[in-house]
Amino acid sequence: MSKVAVVTGASQGIGAATVAAYRKLGYLVVANSRRITPPDDPGVLAVPGDIADPAVGARVIEAGLNEYATRGIRFNAVSPGVIRTPMHPAETHEFLAGLHPMARLGEILHVDGGQSAGH
Repeated sequence: MSKVAVVTGASQGIGAATVAAYRKLGYLVVANSRRITPPDDPGVLAVPGDIADPAVGARVIEAGLNEYATRGIRFNAVSPGVIRTPMHPAETHEFLAGLHPMARLGEILHVDGGQSAGH
């Protein structure tokens, strides 16, 4: 039985890397982005649309429930805010940080059991 991941913002940056990482682990992926195109990978179901629209969110989950519900789905969620990545030019960092209650951008957290920190 394959596990299924739903990834929003899946066409670039953290989202695209997350899709690739899940596929390497054997997951099936429901991938969403405003401008996503169907990939050559049959293990990735692309659902285009702006996730800020509640109808799109419902469509993403419905699509997943329709190619993967019979295979068993367990949900976990990671919802990063604005993260300091090359996607945001350095000159916008101060403005973007001001949108957060802590007045700073998020950083990349390596949730890898200490692998990136060495042994």
